[in-house]
Amino acid sequence: RQPEEIPDEVKAALRSGQPTRVDAPQPEGSDESLYRVFAPVLEQGRVSGAVEVIEKLDSAPSIAWDYGRGTLWVAPLAVLLITLGIYLLFRHFVYRPVELLLGAMERVKAGDLAAQAPEMAEDEIGRLARGFNRMLARLRAMTAERDAQNQILEQRVGEATAELAERNVQLEETNLELYQTTRRLTELERLAAAEQTAA
Repeated sequence: RQPEEIPDEVKAALRSGQPTRVDAPQPEGSDESLYRVFAPVLEQGRVSGAVEVIEKLDSAPSIAWDYGRGTLWVAPLAVLLITLGIYLLFRHFVYRPVELLLGAMERVKAGDLAAQAPEMAEDEIGRLARGFNRMLARLRAMTAERDAQNQILEQRVGEATAELAERNVQLEETNLELYQTTRRLTELERLAAAEQTAA
């Protein structure tokens, strides 16, 4: 760009030692504004020159367009990060507790009544885990009661079997005595019949 002449009012202000600013008109078809700032250079209290700073500023629509183009890649990245965050939260707060509860159910299904579902939170899954654990506690209590009843029943069956075996032994002894008595009686009858025949 070609250097422009310093306006006369700016020269007068610079001679008095005051900084000044000039707004250049916006060229037609351009989206930018041009600002010229002048500062006096003083040497021993006298103005010996001036420094000019030219700043070109874009218009608001062009800044918005540039910003929009710059952030165009940010939107998919933000969507990706939000999706990843939701996935990780879902995995931590839903999938993992459900997986642990299902694992406890599989252990119980395999016969391990000592399995417990971890109660990790106060949400619906936590309530489900607490209900599952209460159900398991009742099931363990019922199983222990059944086992105690089975032991009592086995003890009673054992006692009845022992008593029955003892009575069987007594019955065998009585049968043996009856057989021996019947045999002796038969022999005695034969002897008595033989004596009667001989007499």
